[in-house]
Amino acid sequence: GALCPDDCSGRGTCLGPSAPRPPGLYPWTTTTTPATPFACACSPPYGGLLCEGVLKYLAAPPGGSKDVSTLNPGQWAYYAIQLDRTQRLQDINIAWVAADSNG
Repeated sequence: GALCPDDCSGRGTCLGPSAPRPPGLYPWTTTTTPATPFACACSPPYGGLLCEGVLKYLAAPPGGSKDVSTLNPGQWAYYAIQLDRTQRLQDINIAWVAADSNG
């Protein structure tokens, strides 16, 4: 049986407590102690504690990027902002807009 909750939503690999963690973004990193020593290593393009959502990468200014998506009730999307180490940023504007598609 699966040792990770929800078997990583079928979108990742369950890693045991002694398994080395691959380099990169860890969607299971939290400020609290996890309920289980097992963790999901999500397959691209998924992210989240259980690989339940899509992980999208956005670029910070000066070029910037924008994502316009629609999520159904219960769906998740995760975003990682990629910073250019050669650019000095004064600020970053992040905005979410929630709208009812019915009207």
